[in-house]
Amino acid sequence: MRRIALLALSLLAALPACRPAGSQTPTAVPTTDAARPAATLVGLTATLDRGSLPPDTTTRVVAQLRLDAGAIAPAARPPVDLALVIDTSGSMIGEPIAQARDAAIAMLEGLRPGDRITVVTFDTRVQVLVAPTVVGPQTSANIATQLQQMQARGTTDLAAGLATALQQVASAPLPGGAARIVVLGDGVPNDASTIPQLVAQAAASNIAISALGLGLEYDETLLAQLARGTGGRFHRIGEDETIAAAFRDEVFRIESVIATNLVLQLHPGPGVTIARVVGYASAPDTSRAHSVRLTDLSAGQHQDIFVELEVAGHAEGAPVELLDAIASYDDRATNAGHLEQRTFVGAEATVEHAHERNLEVERAAASARAAAATVEAIAQSRIGDFAGADTLLRDTETAVRAAAKETGDEALTRSADELAGLRKTLAGERKRYEKALADAEREARRHGAGDGTRAPTPAPHATMPPSDRDEVRRVHDKAMDAMQPR
Repeated sequence: MRRIALLALSLLAALPACRPAGSQTPTAVPTTDAARPAATLVGLTATLDRGSLPPDTTTRVVAQLRLDAGAIAPAARPPVDLALVIDTSGSMIGEPIAQARDAAIAMLEGLRPGDRITVVTFDTRVQVLVAPTVVGPQTSANIATQLQQMQARGTTDLAAGLATALQQVASAPLPGGAARIVVLGDGVPNDASTIPQLVAQAAASNIAISALGLGLEYDETLLAQLARGTGGRFHRIGEDETIAAAFRDEVFRIESVIATNLVLQLHPGPGVTIARVVGYASAPDTSRAHSVRLTDLSAGQHQDIFVELEVAGHAEGAPVELLDAIASYDDRATNAGHLEQRTFVGAEATVEHAHERNLEVERAAASARAAAATVEAIAQSRIGDFAGADTLLRDTETAVRAAAKETGDEALTRSADELAGLRKTLAGERKRYEKALADAEREARRHGAGDGTRAPTPAPHATMPPSDRDEVRRVHDKAMDAMQPR
C-alpha cells in the first residue's frame, strides 16, 4: 500500500472551554438513550490536496476541514426563544401578507409549551405585535389573535425592525433557551447603513438570524449577510413554495440544531501563512491566527471549510507543521456546555510523493471558490464596484476552468460557465448604471445646479431588467445553498 505522507490527526474528544491549556483529557458523558458522549456531537477532520510538499519550494496548499454533526436527536431539546421579524410594507399587500399571517400562526403551532415567541413587524414604523410570550395553553390563542392583525402598509424599515427584535430577545433571555431570529423580507430596506452593527450585536449575543427572501425585489446580498454573520441560514422562498412551508422548515431546523455559536480558529505553523479561508472575510490577529464564525449545525449535517496556505520551503525529509484547527461550539443536544474539537494538519517535505494529488479535495475547493466568488461579486456590484466584481469573476472563472480540465469534472465546467454568464450580466448592468449616472450629471448641469443640489442618482442594479435581476438572484441563491451546511 502506497505511503501518503500526510499527518492529519483528528482529536475526537470534546474539550470543555474551561479546561486548562494543554490538557487533552475528555469529559465523560454517560451513554444512555437520553445522552450520547459529547465527543460524538461534532467531529473535525482534515484532508490535504496533495500527498507531500516539494522540498525547498514555497508551495500553495489547500486543507479541507470537515465538521460532522452526529445524527443525534435530543431527547428533551432546550426551549426555543424565537423572534419573527416580518416585512409588512406596502409591497406585501394582498396574497403575501395573507400568507405571512397564516405562516406565523403555523410557526406558533409548531412550537412546544415552554418555548417563547416574539413578533415584530416593520414598515414605515415598527410594531411589537407580540411581546416575548411563553407558549402554552393560556397564551397561544391570544398570540394567534395578535398575529391575525398584521396588515401591509408603508415603506421598509428593516433596520429598525431588526434592532427592536434584538432588544426584545437580548434584554431578558429565556433561561436555557436557544435564541433565534427569523427575518422575512420582500424588498430593499430604506436605510441599510446600521445593519452591519446589528449583525455584530447579534453575533456577540449568540443570536443566530435566519433570513428568508420573498418575491422579486428583496436585497439578496443584505439578507445573506444577516445569516452568514450570525450563524443563521439564508433561504429564498421560491415560486413553488409557500411562506408557511418555509417557516415550518425553519422550526424543524431550529429543533434539530445540536451545535450553536460555532467558531473555527485556525493557527498556522512556523513558516506558514493563511492566504485565504474560502468564502470568509477573515483577517489574522497578532498571532497570525484566523477566526471565522460558522453556521449552526443540525443533526446529521456536515460543513466543509477550505483553507489556502502559503508554505515556505523545507529541507528534504523534514516534517512540516501546517495548521492547528479548533472548532468551539455550544452543545444543544446533551447540555454538556461549551465544547471544542481540535485537529492538527502536517505533511512531509519530500520528492517521493510530491506529485500525488487528492482530486476530490481539488474539485471541492474549486467548487467552493466558485460559490464564494459569485456571492462576493454580486455584493461588490451592489455597492457600485463593478470593476472589482469583474476582476474577481474573471480570475475565478480561469481558475475553475483549469481545475475542471485537470480533474475532468463537468460540474466545474458548468460552474465556470455560470461565472462567465454572471460576468456578462453584470457588465451589461455596469454600462446601464454608468449611463444613468452620466445622464443625472448632465441633467444637473442643464439646470445649473450651482446651489449644491444634485439630481438623484440611481442605485446599482436599479436599471437591471427583470430577466437579468432574476438570473442574478438565481445564481446567488444557488451559491448560498452550496456554502451552507448539508
